[in-house]
Amino acid sequence: MKHMQRQRLARGFTVIEVLIVLAIATMIMLIVFIVVPTVQRSARNYTRKHAADVVFAAMGEYYAHHNTFPNTEAELNDFKDNYATGIPDYIYLNAQSVDAGHRYFPELDTVATQYGHWCNRYGDGYLPDDPVAGPDLDPHMVVVWTILEPESNTNIYCIDNHR
Repeated sequence: MKHMQRQRLARGFTVIEVLIVLAIATMIMLIVFIVVPTVQRSARNYTRKHAADVVFAAMGEYYAHHNTFPNTEAELNDFKDNYATGIPDYIYLNAQSVDAGHRYFPELDTVATQYGHWCNRYGDGYLPDDPVAGPDLDPHMVVVWTILEPESNTNIYCIDNHR
């Protein structure tokens, strides 16, 4: 009887059980290290897209009040202070002049605007991979775009009022 009690008390984990626990812990850590950065990148991209949407809506509001889009430094400051108020402080707003080229790729956390243009979704820019297109003639059109992660010339979020 004493011999059987001693065997029960001395019993521990087998090598197989320890290996299974280690394998499960490794899988959990692997998932965490892969998923967490992806979720963080998605959240940052969502913020960039939301900022572009806010700027686009604010452009429409500015146009409704002034019958033009902001083009000068003073107009852009008025736009930033009074219309584009819902974007985070770390997002930079860059207004391209109407005659600027179509090949501007903003840095991360930068929202670019340009009137007289539209998104180059049809490859109708000067080059097929230009982010914006347009003949610079229509003052009623506006385009807003930003770069998303992973950063590349093809990972662009672009919205416009092209009909």
